[in-house]
Amino acid sequence: MSRVDPCSQTIVINESRRIKYSKEDVSRVFGLPCNGRSVFQNGMPRKEIVSKVTTGYLGIQAKGNRSIKAAQEVIERDYGRPMSQDEENAFKAAFVIYVASTLLAPGAKYDCPSVDYWNALADPSDIDKYDWADYVIRRLFDAVLKVKSDLKKGNVKAPSITGCSLFLQSIDTGVLNNLEHNTFPRVMLFGPEVMRSMILADTLSDYDDSPDDSSECEFGKSKVSIGLPIL
Repeated sequence: MSRVDPCSQTIVINESRRIKYSKEDVSRVFGLPCNGRSVFQNGMPRKEIVSKVTTGYLGIQAKGNRSIKAAQEVIERDYGRPMSQDEENAFKAAFVIYVASTLLAPGAKYDCPSVDYWNALADPSDIDKYDWADYVIRRLFDAVLKVKSDLKKGNVKAPSITGCSLFLQSIDTGVLNNLEHNTFPRVMLFGPEVMRSMILADTLSDYDDSPDDSSECEFGKSKVSIGLPIL
C-alpha cells in the first residue's frame, strides 16, 4: 500500500512506471457492479436501518451489538428446505456484510463490521443496484492514506492494515503475469497454488540477486513485464 498513489490512482513501480487502476478494475477482479447508486448517497444509516439489519437479518437481539461471526452463521445455516423470502433477504444482507468485512473493505476492529454501507442493505433486492466497486476503491484510498500516515509517524512494526489489499495484489500480478487474460472475475485465477508459486518465485529471485541473510523478499520482483501500462 505504501506504493499506491491515491491522487493519480496508480501503483508506483518505479520513477518511470506506474500501473493505473480504477473502479472498473475492481469490477474485473471481483465481478462487482461499477455503476448505479452510490453506497454513500444517503450518508450514515439511521438507527432504524441498523436495527433492521442487526435484528431482522443477523438475528442479533443485544442492543448496539454487531458481529461478523453472526453474519457468517447466517450464511452457513443449513435450512434443509427451500428458503423463505425473509430468509433469502437475511442471507443476502449477511453475505454482503461478511464479504465486505473480510475481503472487500475489512476494518481495524475485530468481529465488528462497519455500518457505512448498510443503507444499501435496507432492501436486499436492491443490493445489485449499487456501485460496490466505487465503495471498495474509496475505502481502499482511506486505508492507503492511513498506512502512509502510520509510516510517516514511524509506526512500521504493525500498522493496522485495512481496505482491500488483495485487489492491489490482483491488479499488480494480473497485469504482469502470464496467466490468461480473458477470465473474469480475475480473482478466480489467483488460487492458493498460484499465490504460493508467486511468493516462492519472488523469494528465489531476491536470493539470486543477493544471497545473504540480510536480503528481504520484495513482492512482485520476479514478474516479467508483459502488457504493463507506462504512464
